[in-house]
Amino acid sequence: MLALGQLLGALVIFGVNQIKNETGYLIAFGVQWAFSIAPFGMAFLLPESPAYLVRENKMDAARTSLAQLFAPKNNVEELLEKLREAIAEEERAAGSVTYRKCFQGTNRRRSLIVIFANLLPPLFGLPLLTSSSYFLQQVGMSSTYSLMMLIVGIVVGTIANLGSTWTLSHVGRRRLTISTLLFAAAIWTAMGVIGCLPVRGFTQWLTAAFLMLIIMVCGLGVWPASYAIMSEASALRLRAPSQAIGGISAYVSAIFTNFVLPYLYNPDAADLKAKTGFVFTGCCVLAAGATWLVVPEMKGKNVSEVDRMFQEGVGARESRKWRSDVETED
Repeated sequence: MLALGQLLGALVIFGVNQIKNETGYLIAFGVQWAFSIAPFGMAFLLPESPAYLVRENKMDAARTSLAQLFAPKNNVEELLEKLREAIAEEERAAGSVTYRKCFQGTNRRRSLIVIFANLLPPLFGLPLLTSSSYFLQQVGMSSTYSLMMLIVGIVVGTIANLGSTWTLSHVGRRRLTISTLLFAAAIWTAMGVIGCLPVRGFTQWLTAAFLMLIIMVCGLGVWPASYAIMSEASALRLRAPSQAIGGISAYVSAIFTNFVLPYLYNPDAADLKAKTGFVFTGCCVLAAGATWLVVPEMKGKNVSEVDRMFQEGVGARESRKWRSDVETED
């Protein structure tokens, strides 16, 4: 839905781009109110969180919600029982829910992983990708073509996100995140090199092509994987406050990057243009190294297994083997 909203917004901006008076921006502002009706209506149709209903001891409602989300391919009663046991164990371990508890004991490590996962999108270059239209204009592309490339980028991102349903199901979080970050680093480097070469007339198009490729690579890997990591790393009982902390870190990083980025590529500042790619090369390599060091493999593990893994202090690099050991013991 987010990608669809971005696509509709980009199409509207492209449509009013040639209108030179105030009618252009008034149309753009007015259209967004019309499109907000659909998600508002869907909010009343989506099922309530099963975990919330179990905590409120509304088992029938939780069973109905689980059936809407997972039936008929999964046993609803089995899922409900596992969820109830996981929440009971979390309540015994965590006690009362406070923000302070997010940084106590084993929860400190989990909260730091959540924060790091929220920082992955700005590290692989999402702020620049979302402002690609303006960035491409600074590289030398016309506003009309830059808006067209923005639309193409949104379509490419949507296709990549659809493809990520396969990659997330078949590839581990660590491998998927690290490999796509390193691939993105190579593409950012290529873009930076293009910015150093005297290839006038082609730089903006090659830059646009590299941006599209980065959207595809990250959309299949690190971008959706970051959301999986931040949701899996937080303790179930502390998920709300830990996700709030992660969200704050994302907002702070967005403020910082959106403030700094224009100074890197604007003509009246550093004027790096396509050489801005070198900046994100370093960020991607740094993020890949940090992922290798601190993010454990949580794919395929249920809530109780993830809790036990953190309680035992299993290192990130030993996390994949740890699950195999547990299965052998069982």
